[in-house]
Parts: sequence; structure tokens; C-alpha cells
Amino acid sequence: MADFRNPAEILREAAELFETRNPEYGNTWVMTGDVMKALFPDGINLQTAHDFSKFNTLQLMVLKLMRICAHFHDDNGHPDSIADLQVYTAMLGSKFEFEFEDLD
Repeated sequence: MADFRNPAEILREAAELFETRNPEYGNTWVMTGDVMKALFPDGINLQTAHDFSKFNTLQLMVLKLMRICAHFHDDNGHPDSIADLQVYTAMLGSKFEFEFEDLD
């Protein structure tokens, strides 16, 4: 029988990771709903796979922006999130320029 990790071990490692990272990110995971509601006060209508793809990328951008804001007064401003935001912004720009027919 192949060796495998016990699910409880995996969960303990995940909890440790959360406890390590959450102070760095702040409680952005709690605030994302309020932020998205503020950005779309009338809700949002997603119909196509392309709509969902664009929205997913926008959500990633918002999360990275929130992490940058959580570190706004730090000397480095959370460089990983800044770099990620640049990538996601380019991805979203591409998605708005070109309808991915194969996604619909």
C-alpha cells in the first residue's frame, strides 16, 4: 500500500499556514464581501463563461489591492501583491480586448 499523509496532518499544516500568513494579510478574507458589494452596489449579472472569467480576475485584483492597502505604511508595501496585481491587470485587459469564444 502506498504511503499517504493523514488528513488530520494536512489540516494541521493548513492551520499553521493560516496562522502564519493571516497576520501578514490581515483579515482581508473577511472584508472581501463588503468591498465587492461596494464596487457593485446593484449586484452583477454574470451570464457567460467569459463574464465569469473576467469577474474572477477582477476578484483576484481586489484581493491583491486589499493586501497592498493592509501594508500601505510598510516600507515595501507588500511587493508580491504589487507584482501579482500587475499580472492580473494585464490579464483582465486582455480579457476585455478579446472575447474568448471557446469559453462561451
